[in-house]
Amino acid sequence: MCEREEKTEMANMANVLGLIFANMHEQSVADLTKQRTLASVPFGGRYRMIDFPLSNMVNSDIDNVGIITKDNYLSLMDHLGSGDEWDLSRKTGGMHLLPPYGNSNALYRGRLEAMAQVKPFIESSNAEYVLLSDADVVANIDYRPIIDFHEKNGADITVVYGRGTFTTEQTMTKTVLAVNSDNVIYDVLIRPEISGEHNVSLNMFVVSKDFLLNEIRDAESRNLYSFEIDVLQKKLHEIKVLGYKFDKPFAQIDSMDTLSLIHI
Repeated sequence: MCEREEKTEMANMANVLGLIFANMHEQSVADLTKQRTLASVPFGGRYRMIDFPLSNMVNSDIDNVGIITKDNYLSLMDHLGSGDEWDLSRKTGGMHLLPPYGNSNALYRGRLEAMAQVKPFIESSNAEYVLLSDADVVANIDYRPIIDFHEKNGADITVVYGRGTFTTEQTMTKTVLAVNSDNVIYDVLIRPEISGEHNVSLNMFVVSKDFLLNEIRDAESRNLYSFEIDVLQKKLHEIKVLGYKFDKPFAQIDSMDTLSLIHI
């Protein structure tokens, strides 16, 4: 059985690299992302969406964070500044804004494609594990027990998920997971046309750096781009994929209505 109990000694978070994807899911709030990334969309008057994953990482003692962006990132740069507000302005580790290479203004097709362009940054890290997160979830999450869970159970991928009741329109923007009593994910449905109570990925994944780099290189050689389709779904029964249930309040930005109704 995959264990979730917290150990006396938690995982070494200095051994974790955080990667935040600033441009994913922008079609959900297209009216607000014409001139900015989803990560820089305002929330609650004083916050931006980037504040949630970034603060969660810092509060979990992750002090080396890369923010992968593609276009319209000037407002994001203005908001982040040098990283002082998150205590990430430092010579070792700290916050790194990773802009696009080349002249294309098209969004990345997926996370693998995005990470391929910042592969040297990932390779240069001394971290053993990488935490991937989008900027579309409003929640306060402590990543330390999640990293501990991943390490203790020897997972190839740990997917952070939440459970809730969703309309068909909502699930068509999400990844739905089937998880057994041992926390093993045995089925992955991407943007399914279903409704009801389901487990949904919070678009947060823990992997080892070596595993991730192998998948990025394989994707480059095969012209693959989607982490969820080409790794999580297609290789589900070849690798050890576990689910970590986040059982506190959360909200995913899947529409303008969701953004206006969130009360966490």
